[in-house]
Amino acid sequence: MRICLSHVLGVVLAALAVSAGAPLGGGSHALAQSAAPAGDFQWQALGARTYDGNCSGCHQRSGNGIAGGFPPLAGHAPDVLAKSGRAFMARLVLFGMTGAIEVQGTQYNGNMPSWGDSLKDDEMAAAIDYVLTAWDNDKRLPKDFKPIVPAE
Repeated sequence: MRICLSHVLGVVLAALAVSAGAPLGGGSHALAQSAAPAGDFQWQALGARTYDGNCSGCHQRSGNGIAGGFPPLAGHAPDVLAKSGRAFMARLVLFGMTGAIEVQGTQYNGNMPSWGDSLKDDEMAAAIDYVLTAWDNDKRLPKDFKPIVPAE
């Protein structure tokens, strides 16, 4: 299977893997949950650029992924957030994941690389936020959802 070097792809793959009990890679980045200060972090534009440049090759611009190869992010990322939390989403991108997962009845058995050394914190946070809000995913987020910020 082809390994896609994409940040957000990792978020979805790892999040989906958690549903199937797949192991995550290790690391020691400290993760803190905090609300984004108004106007300080323009995640929408950065997230779209980061996703397009790093993730869309595997997960596609539509967020629908490639059946059997790379899981969809559209319609699934908010479920991962609800089940596993914000810190988990950040760890998926930072450390990657391996192992078989099932998403919406389709099996995926890929390897998502860690992005902690390749992307800046603001790019990782923005890509996660982009995935959580693109393709109508925002309609499935809690009403009190606040964007993930680089400090997380």
